Amino acid sequence: MSAYQPNCLRGRCQIQIDDPVDDYLKALRRNDLMAWTVYDQMFEAIRGGGLSHIRDEDGYPLDDAAHYSAPLGERLRTPSMPWVGEFKALGKNKRTSDGTLYRRHHRLYFSEPTNTPDIVVLVHAGYKETHKRSPSAQDAQISEAMARVKELFDGQGWSYPVL
Repeated sequence: MSAYQPNCLRGRCQIQIDDPVDDYLKALRRNDLMAWTVYDQMFEAIRGGGLSHIRDEDGYPLDDAAHYSAPLGERLRTPSMPWVGEFKALGKNKRTSDGTLYRRHHRLYFSEPTNTPDIVVLVHAGYKETHKRSPSAQDAQISEAMARVKELFDGQGWSYPVL
């Protein structure tokens, strides 16, 4: 396990969104307002007092595991892999063509530059569906997020935390 403690938990961070993630969020706002609203609240918390300040509809703090998980990629471990976390939002109920009820578990993958504090960078978006769970599919998303961290951060001259 990494000892890195992400800044998004304590808040007061800027959020930078890679273009494909921004497109994903725009589509989510049009197609699944419930999940988009969860992300909107998370972003407000990250810019403000931190993820620990998110509350449910009754005013109780949400468990971190409800909307956040990090670090990811333990099964993929190789030397110097970027530290990546995920922000999670549960989508609205849907039905397949044969009537099976399912929901999407939306994921926004992020990392934070270690030499430029107080920035959270959303690097990749993905989802899994309750009726077709596949650890290998999510592992592929995590690998793509890690590759994107390397590409984006190297291009900005940022260093990234490692697993």
